[in-house]
Amino acid sequence: MAQSQVTATLSTAQVTDSHRNIAMRDGGRAEAQAAHIWFVADGGPDIVQNGLALSATAHWLFDRHLIGLDDDFRLLVSHNKVPAELRNLFPSSGEQIRLPSDPTLRPRKEFVAIHRERFVGVAA
Repeated sequence: MAQSQVTATLSTAQVTDSHRNIAMRDGGRAEAQAAHIWFVADGGPDIVQNGLALSATAHWLFDRHLIGLDDDFRLLVSHNKVPAELRNLFPSSGEQIRLPSDPTLRPRKEFVAIHRERFVGVAA
């Protein structure tokens, strides 16, 4: 992703409560990571609409399909696989994530659907 796109996306973590679960470094500045929704190695495009700003913990869980998103960008958490102490770092399952104010920078639903195909949570 282009640096300007990454900067626009990483201004705040989209899934976690930023004050509780973004890694802090360099004197207390919040740090978020760019996570691909549909892995580039699996054919996903390297564009901002295929990315989320996540804390390191959320990124790790997302890459392992232990958290995901529904079609309305609501959080899905695999409660039977994610320990309670980590679940407490996230908003309630079913709560919509924070989306960029610019609609052209929002994740594409088709990429979210591809990621969700591998989600290890219990089907609704």
